[in-house]
Amino acid sequence: MADTEKEAFRQIGVDLINEYRVRGGFKPIDWLAINTPEVSAFIRSIQLHEKIKKELQGVKQELADFRQEVSDIVHHYVYACGGPDDWEKLKALIIPKPEPDPLFDVLWDLGMAKDRSGIELMANRINETLDARGLEIREKNDG
Repeated sequence: MADTEKEAFRQIGVDLINEYRVRGGFKPIDWLAINTPEVSAFIRSIQLHEKIKKELQGVKQELADFRQEVSDIVHHYVYACGGPDDWEKLKALIIPKPEPDPLFDVLWDLGMAKDRSGIELMANRINETLDARGLEIREKNDG
């Protein structure tokens, strides 16, 4: 494992530990020594989790792309060839085009990373963390 990758996993470990330390009223840690089998196993589990999450993200994207493709074809067919009955039967298959994550745009404008994948990863982690805490980002005056 490359040193930068090892440090990234170490930081995820520190963040996870600190999340629980703060909840329990303990002082956060700044560093996590990877010199015991237990901590090494913890870091390895983080590594495997991140690998699986990345693979799953690819599968989710493929599924979303396929769903959008089917939706676009149904939408085109209904408007080009279909009648009112077709519309009623097929409109359930049409999904709205996804809107870009506004958090992505904010992070991009702030220059938080140099490439799209870094911004997407950061936006996803922020959204996941907020969701885990029962929070969400929404537009002002949006109920």
